[in-house]
Amino acid sequence: MTFSASKFYIIFMYLYLAIFINSAKDEEAKICKILLSSTMNHGCEEIKCNEGCINEENANSGECMATGIVVFFCYCFYECEQ
Repeated sequence: MTFSASKFYIIFMYLYLAIFINSAKDEEAKICKILLSSTMNHGCEEIKCNEGCINEENANSGECMATGIVVFFCYCFYECEQ
């Protein structure tokens, strides 16, 4: 039985895919909570949202997200506690 280059390529690609999927799962697991900002009630400005979530609500980041067709609100992202 010979070990051809195509078999090696297939094994290498499966190994690469397994490593990629495992690393993607680790990245997703870092954010545990996404909450509507309690300090920004009207509209959303990206810079103010991010700074407000970090400085006033002890979140890791903030982002403006659409909740309707043209309505945006500030959501704060919190990391998992370890």
